Amino acid sequence: MRGPLHCIDGWSYISRSLAALSAGDPHSARHLCYYAELRAALSILASHGVGNFNMKNIVVDASGNIVRLSDRGTHDLVWLALEQWGNTPDAFESIATSMDVAGVSFLDAIESFFPSPARQTIGSSLIRNWGFDLKIMHSDKLERNNSSYQLKELMDIKTTRAGDLRFIKSFWTAFEPGSFELERYLIRSMLEGQAMESTGSPSLTGRDTEYGRIDSRIQMYVSQGFLERVEDSDDHDIISAASIKTTPAPITAMLGRASILLRIATGMVEKNFQVAMVKPIEDLEFWWSEYGIERGFWSPHFPLDTMAELWGDILQALDEAEKIKEEDRYTWLSTVPHGIPRVCEAERIALWTWCR
Repeated sequence: MRGPLHCIDGWSYISRSLAALSAGDPHSARHLCYYAELRAALSILASHGVGNFNMKNIVVDASGNIVRLSDRGTHDLVWLALEQWGNTPDAFESIATSMDVAGVSFLDAIESFFPSPARQTIGSSLIRNWGFDLKIMHSDKLERNNSSYQLKELMDIKTTRAGDLRFIKSFWTAFEPGSFELERYLIRSMLEGQAMESTGSPSLTGRDTEYGRIDSRIQMYVSQGFLERVEDSDDHDIISAASIKTTPAPITAMLGRASILLRIATGMVEKNFQVAMVKPIEDLEFWWSEYGIERGFWSPHFPLDTMAELWGDILQALDEAEKIKEEDRYTWLSTVPHGIPRVCEAERIALWTWCR
């Protein structure tokens, strides 16, 4: 259960980071966001048989044997292991099969365009293009250290209520249940990466035959014009933010990287549940029923009919926040009854993904 628990803890750190951002405390937001990245990486590794146990690191190999790794600390071991994993052919396939649009995996769509994708190359390029390679994560760790241990008031980082709200709204639209909003942008990114490897150009223009082979369920959300960047030509804000590699790292860049990492981790956990024939909505009710009540997601007297209902609170909170025209945070925090903490409860994303 280390994969699921690290993953839900990662979403919890995202929640606390969003709350700090909303409260005008970007240093705390950065500190917490790094730990969201770390938990996401731990979840991804755990889903592939790599465990970190406080300086005791092990891996379960393909034969089921337990192999002891070097006794490195968590922060060092995790990023080294993630980078190594990202350079294997399995990384691409694992990511592509653990993410889907309308129940059809990314791998099916990619193989419709490219029957023999360069798995090892595209796996490592995903790590680079989405901004969570080793150098960036070490940079994020340094930024976290600055925010955690230095005098924050002497290191000025300012955000605005309007800017924070724009990012938070974009964050939630990326994960709206059933919309596949982030997934459609990620699948375009993966296809463009493979096109770049195959032809030297990321363009997907003029590939009518290949597009026609894509499952019709994906075509409902991913049009040919979208793949050709005729429609919605810009990347999603989450992907754009994740690709920012400046130092110091903006909080939105770290949030973008953590969000994509956690989306991948969440999909891998869901895939493992399916392989193990575990139905979280039924088999894990003993856990999620208590978890949701403790987090205040629903009343113990009025349980939800479906996890998709968790989206309604978020949508209401965003609508209320959107009506506030004043720029000061006091107005936002004091006059929007459901704005805080509802728009900071990212753990909901794991629940409605796993228990659908």
